[in-house]
Amino acid sequence: MAMRLKSKWHKKGPKALDDVAVTAGYIAFRVARSTVDEMYGKGFNFATPQALYEAIGEFSFFLLQLAGVQAYQQLGEAAFAPFVQVMAGKIADTLADNQEEGVAPQAREQLIAKINQRLAAYAEFDYPNGAVSYPALRYLGHVMEEVLAIADNRWLAEQVVEVEAPAMIKQFNKGLADLFAQYDGAADLDAHQENL
Repeated sequence: MAMRLKSKWHKKGPKALDDVAVTAGYIAFRVARSTVDEMYGKGFNFATPQALYEAIGEFSFFLLQLAGVQAYQQLGEAAFAPFVQVMAGKIADTLADNQEEGVAPQAREQLIAKINQRLAAYAEFDYPNGAVSYPALRYLGHVMEEVLAIADNRWLAEQVVEVEAPAMIKQFNKGLADLFAQYDGAADLDAHQENL
């Protein structure tokens, strides 16, 4: 899954939390879409455009949870909630903008509700040192089985847990690390909290 991710700005200097979160949301969507494309190329049957769209969404929601955990650990508690809110909004907007023909239209509010549902489920799992635990990966595999409830996709959960998710996480973590390295939280966080 070799995909070029733009995770550095051309203008040098520290970046605001919102800029980092928006870019992380877009990167999550791109990595999720690339993962779904890879799976399709390997013969996993996305029987409808709706199933393909939902699979991209589910992978994006999973990466949002991972980014939230890492934001909490690396950027601090004060940056956590604003980062997750802005990133979730970007994922919802990107998913809404990328709906194709044959996909039931979903408004941003519906997507945010789905994101909140998934984040609540993923919050039940451990993330030691920011890494994803095996039970969280199994849950992702189970969710993907529900999205692609087709008999010939019986190996889907195993493929997600053992192959797709680790590759997706590795690629996403690289982009996220680049983004976090460009964030300067002191002045930005004070300004952000004043706007709340």
